[in-house]
Amino acid sequence: MSALAETSSILPAMRRRVVIASVIGNALEWFDFIVYGILAATIARVFFPAEASETRLLAALALFGIGFVMRPLGGIFFGIYADRYGRRAALSLVILLMGVGTALLAAAPGYAAIGIGAPLLVLAARMIQGFSVGGEFGTATTTLIEFAPPGRRGLYGSFQMISQALSFTLGGLAAFLITTSLSAEAADSWGWRLPFILGALVGPIGVYLRRRIDESPEFADLQATGKQSPAPLRAVFTSHKREVIAAFGIIVAGTSTLYVLSIYLPLFAAESLGLPMRHAQIGLACANVLIAIFVPVAGILSDRFGRRAIILPALVIFSALLLVMMHRLIGDPTPEHLFQTQMLGVFIAFIFGPAPALVAEIFPVAVRSTGLSIAYNLAVALFGGFAPFLNVWLVQTTGDGMAPVYYVLACVIVGIAGLFMIQPPATQGRNVQ
Repeated sequence: MSALAETSSILPAMRRRVVIASVIGNALEWFDFIVYGILAATIARVFFPAEASETRLLAALALFGIGFVMRPLGGIFFGIYADRYGRRAALSLVILLMGVGTALLAAAPGYAAIGIGAPLLVLAARMIQGFSVGGEFGTATTTLIEFAPPGRRGLYGSFQMISQALSFTLGGLAAFLITTSLSAEAADSWGWRLPFILGALVGPIGVYLRRRIDESPEFADLQATGKQSPAPLRAVFTSHKREVIAAFGIIVAGTSTLYVLSIYLPLFAAESLGLPMRHAQIGLACANVLIAIFVPVAGILSDRFGRRAIILPALVIFSALLLVMMHRLIGDPTPEHLFQTQMLGVFIAFIFGPAPALVAEIFPVAVRSTGLSIAYNLAVALFGGFAPFLNVWLVQTTGDGMAPVYYVLACVIVGIAGLFMIQPPATQGRNVQ
């Protein structure tokens, strides 16, 4: 039986189970990351000495970024694992490790209790998290599109981004509740740990759900015929370099826009423009609700009109408006201008909606998880995880609050180049299955 016929015969109940199991790890990943990013100033006070007040925020953001250094290694490991032994086994192992890293971060004592050991524990937790989540996007996205009904890969791939947007919303709300309902002393002593404790509790649920899904029909077909790649990593770099470069560029554009708008901007608004953090957090939650609403719309449109036809104009419009609105925000820093800038997230939905299916379907099944994991994690490590640190450093060094905008514009150019490296039918959406 062909993979297409097998995909058409999957029961709707199994598809629903796969969607839930696949996106729960992505949701946990981004919930933890956005909470860490928004509460970076609190974490800096907890895990670094008071006498380092000038540099401890940068140190906390550097630890945020170091987790991303491990992502390419985790992506390679889990990508190969998924392409050799199956999507289901890789998904279960990924979320198990993710829960361990989150639990370690939630339980780590502060600097006042154990001194230099405190930031070292955070470093260990971030490295475990980074290694595990390195396998999350590639394996989960591969699973989603391989279970998608014919002609609906754009929609099914967009579920990854829906979970991400909802996680950003919940993470922003959690941080908002902590900073507004608790005193500064309570937030620093125990309040900041609550979201990470919640994330650690979600891990076992994710493991249970992922062990109850079937193997991907396309991968099962490979197994039945003995056609798995014996060396997925070598195959990717010898036969699919163009695809890796193209996917890398597209992900660079997407991740830079998201990280600057969702993590850097709230910190910049509070620390440099003097706006209350609660306004930035409310705006972040609203922006991500919009993203969650429009991401599946963008995925559906890409199934009908093609991936590039949706992503390209969204990148151009977002960039132009960000340039105008950030200039206005810096010149007149009001909560209203901050909120309006954050609402540009609606254009991110039209970048992220079609992107998972596009960057996954350009790779053949035998190396899909490996190729996608490498491209995604390299892009996110270099242009996502260190984006808050880099942009804080750029502003402090140049004194120009517009520096992050120029950073985004450069990344968008890289993304557009990646889009045009991909040839039809991959960019056409509905013609690929």
